[in-house]
Amino acid sequence: LEESKETIARNKLLREKSNELTQLTNQLKDANEELIEKDRQKDEFLDTVAHELKTPITGIRAATELLLDDDDDMPQEIKAQFLKNM
Repeated sequence: LEESKETIARNKLLREKSNELTQLTNQLKDANEELIEKDRQKDEFLDTVAHELKTPITGIRAATELLLDDDDDMPQEIKAQFLKNM
Protein backbone atom coordinates (compact mmCIF):
# COMPACT_ATOMS: atom_id res chain seq x y z
CA LEU A 1 0.00 0.00 0.00
CA GLU A 2 2.84 2.35 0.86
CA GLU A 3 4.56 1.61 -2.49
CA SER A 4 1.32 2.37 -4.32
CA LYS A 5 1.03 5.73 -2.57
CA GLU A 6 4.63 6.54 -3.51
CA THR A 7 4.02 5.44 -7.09
CA ILE A 8 0.86 7.55 -7.29
CA ALA A 9 2.73 10.53 -5.83
CA ARG A 10 5.59 10.07 -8.34
CA ASN A 11 3.15 9.75 -11.22
CA LYS A 12 1.38 12.91 -10.12
CA LEU A 13 4.71 14.75 -9.95
CA LEU A 14 5.69 13.43 -13.39
CA ARG A 15 2.35 14.56 -14.86
CA GLU A 16 2.83 18.02 -13.36
CA LYS A 17 6.36 18.24 -14.77
CA SER A 18 5.10 17.02 -18.14
CA ASN A 19 2.41 19.71 -18.14
CA GLU A 20 5.00 22.35 -17.25
CA LEU A 21 7.25 21.18 -20.07
CA THR A 22 4.34 21.24 -22.51
CA GLN A 23 3.54 24.83 -21.50
CA LEU A 24 7.19 25.84 -21.85
CA THR A 25 7.33 24.16 -25.26
CA ASN A 26 4.28 26.13 -26.39
CA GLN A 27 5.79 29.36 -25.09
CA LEU A 28 9.02 28.63 -26.98
CA LYS A 29 7.07 27.92 -30.18
CA ASP A 30 5.21 31.22 -29.81
CA ALA A 31 8.44 33.11 -29.14
CA ASN A 32 10.09 31.44 -32.15
CA GLU A 33 7.19 32.39 -34.42
CA GLU A 34 7.37 35.98 -33.17
CA LEU A 35 11.12 36.11 -33.87
CA ILE A 36 10.60 34.71 -37.36
CA GLU A 37 7.96 37.38 -38.05
CA LYS A 38 10.23 40.17 -36.73
CA ASP A 39 13.09 38.87 -38.87
CA ARG A 40 10.81 38.95 -41.94
CA GLN A 41 9.75 42.52 -41.11
CA LYS A 42 13.41 43.52 -40.69
CA ASP A 43 14.24 42.08 -44.10
CA GLU A 44 11.34 43.96 -45.70
CA PHE A 45 12.43 47.19 -44.02
CA LEU A 46 16.03 46.80 -45.19
CA ASP A 47 14.87 46.04 -48.73
CA THR A 48 12.75 49.20 -48.70
CA VAL A 49 15.59 51.34 -47.36
CA ALA A 50 18.01 49.94 -49.93
CA HIS A 51 15.56 50.67 -52.73
CA GLU A 52 14.92 54.20 -51.48
CA LEU A 53 18.66 54.90 -51.34
CA LYS A 54 19.34 53.49 -54.79
CA THR A 55 16.85 55.81 -56.49
CA PRO A 56 18.64 59.14 -55.81
CA ILE A 57 22.08 57.54 -56.10
CA THR A 58 21.22 56.32 -59.60
CA GLY A 59 20.30 59.88 -60.64
CA ILE A 60 23.47 61.29 -59.13
CA ARG A 61 25.56 58.67 -60.90
CA ALA A 62 23.93 59.41 -64.27
CA ALA A 63 24.44 63.17 -63.84
CA THR A 64 28.06 62.62 -62.82
CA GLU A 65 28.71 60.49 -65.91
CA LEU A 66 27.23 63.22 -68.09
CA LEU A 67 29.39 65.85 -66.40
CA LEU A 68 32.54 63.76 -66.79
CA ASP A 69 31.89 63.04 -70.47
CA ASP A 70 34.58 64.95 -72.35
CA ASP A 71 32.92 64.55 -75.72
CA ASP A 72 29.69 66.37 -74.90
CA ASP A 73 28.60 69.80 -75.93
CA MET A 74 26.59 70.48 -72.80
CA PRO A 75 26.35 74.18 -71.97
CA GLN A 76 28.03 75.32 -68.77
CA GLU A 77 24.71 76.55 -67.36
CA ILE A 78 23.25 73.05 -67.57
CA LYS A 79 26.39 71.54 -66.04
CA ALA A 80 26.15 74.05 -63.22
CA GLN A 81 22.49 73.14 -62.70
CA PHE A 82 23.38 69.40 -62.56
CA LEU A 83 26.01 70.13 -59.92
CA LYS A 84 23.56 72.27 -57.96
CA ASN A 85 20.94 69.50 -58.07
CA MET A 86 23.45 66.90 -56.96
